[in-house]
Amino acid sequence: MIFQHGEKPGDYLLAHVLALTAAYKGNRNGRWLAAATLDRYLLSISQKQIYGTQFTGKTGETVQADYDADALDDRLRATSCVIPREVQHKQWLAFQSGQSADANTTLISCLMGTD
Repeated sequence: MIFQHGEKPGDYLLAHVLALTAAYKGNRNGRWLAAATLDRYLLSISQKQIYGTQFTGKTGETVQADYDADALDDRLRATSCVIPREVQHKQWLAFQSGQSADANTTLISCLMGTD
């Protein structure tokens, strides 16, 4: 997680490898972190993210950083514990309006092992 918040592409790539390793060893949090680190790495090399996990800005001004929303379908996103695009969009809208996002998501069930 520390490398996920690094400063250069190599930090994000190392974070991605570490997250993949954790996921491979059965750590469910590693599944989502592998998606997030890949998105952050892609953005750092001027490519579009594919999971849509990265946002920039503050409440009321947040945007989903360059995102190829059609790169992956929701079934494939789910294997990485990434919530469906529709749910992700609803959470973003709630955040934009200063409301708390619904915590009852497929991400929670995935990370808790109830998927």
